[in-house]
Amino acid sequence: MQLAVSPPAEWAGTVPAVPVPEAGRGRFLGAVPAAATRRASWQNRFAALLSRLLTREGARRVTILISRGNEMVRVGQFANAGFMVQGGTIDVGDLERLPSHVAGGAFLHELTEQWERQANGTNAFNTAHSIAVGADKYVTGEDRIAEFETRIAPGRIRGAVEDWTWWLCYRRSGSGGGRLFVLEMTMRGMDVQTWRYRPENFSNLVAVSAAAQGLNMAPPGAG
Repeated sequence: MQLAVSPPAEWAGTVPAVPVPEAGRGRFLGAVPAAATRRASWQNRFAALLSRLLTREGARRVTILISRGNEMVRVGQFANAGFMVQGGTIDVGDLERLPSHVAGGAFLHELTEQWERQANGTNAFNTAHSIAVGADKYVTGEDRIAEFETRIAPGRIRGAVEDWTWWLCYRRSGSGGGRLFVLEMTMRGMDVQTWRYRPENFSNLVAVSAAAQGLNMAPPGAG
């Protein structure tokens, strides 16, 4: 994979001598090895996985378009959506407004999706996304299990100046009792504005879903 990317200096790290979990063709699957969690910070894991992506599959080229404050792109755009939104676009303005380890995981999530689409011929977003979530988990040590967003009326799209809320629900690898936590982002159009971790100590996904419904939120596409 050939790719010219210069991530922020804070993402730099020493590549650890630990294996990257992988199974099958381009899949980043499975739990983060305990040795990797003990021996390397998320920055080290980021550097290891970025190195793996940039050196895989020889000379295959993946084109990434970097934008900033693109109100049409929520972190990354998988495929073309008309002339205004090009596939392979990553909005670094959104990354800057996320917790550092989440931004690092999201960046490699987007690179993995584009490797799947452009070099591996994976045209289905859901397939590429499910693979990329494994890259995300490897970097952060957090398993993303659900997301919720403010409901919109059927047939509408989110306007560039519309404010809404986006939740990502996680379980930390090795967390006792399987407790869940929620990263809450305030959005305007497709731009991240602010973030915080919800104060609730959620015991299961049913509890998260109930809290989301109480705030007029639902899983993406639920209306």
